[in-house]
Amino acid sequence: MLVLITLQALLSRALANWAAVAYPAATILLTALLLRQRPRLFRISLGLHLCAAIAIASAPIFAPTLASLGEPKSNPLVRVLGWRELAERAERLMAAQGAKAILTDNRELTAELLYYLRDTQIPIAVWPRGPVPRDHFEMTRPYTSSTPEPLLYVSLRKPPRPIVQQFGTVTMVEEDSFPSRAPARMAHFYVLTEPGVAR
Repeated sequence: MLVLITLQALLSRALANWAAVAYPAATILLTALLLRQRPRLFRISLGLHLCAAIAIASAPIFAPTLASLGEPKSNPLVRVLGWRELAERAERLMAAQGAKAILTDNRELTAELLYYLRDTQIPIAVWPRGPVPRDHFEMTRPYTSSTPEPLLYVSLRKPPRPIVQQFGTVTMVEEDSFPSRAPARMAHFYVLTEPGVAR
């Protein structure tokens, strides 16, 4: 699998998690080899990996404090902050604006909204980037004519004209950075109505 994914990356593109299926078998193989031939090395490796696992698992707990250290652009913990606040803001704006669904144009943003709004009944639709779905969300929850409106359009960039031009009314509601303590991303909130009316 590592060789196949490496070839895929060289020929086109590949995401790192695609190769993850190789690691369960590799873990069993290496554990067996170390237990038979290097038991002391196995114990050392196990201890180091347990420490690393505990550190990685507990890092999000201290993320707000640790993210304030150093430059935000070079601090990886900044990436995990702000998503909850962004989702809560989207939920509040939906209620205030009378929107019935959220429209997104970004895979990462869609995943975060689905996670943090998982206990709500808010429909989340993704604007398709072409006739063929380019990711899981475009395949399972694409925007269609049956998506309820008004829509709260949430984007991490200024909305591309091909999207907003498909609606008769486009109202800028708000824009803000998330997280506010260490700006990592700017979110733009729009209300869209009258789909199918070219502007």
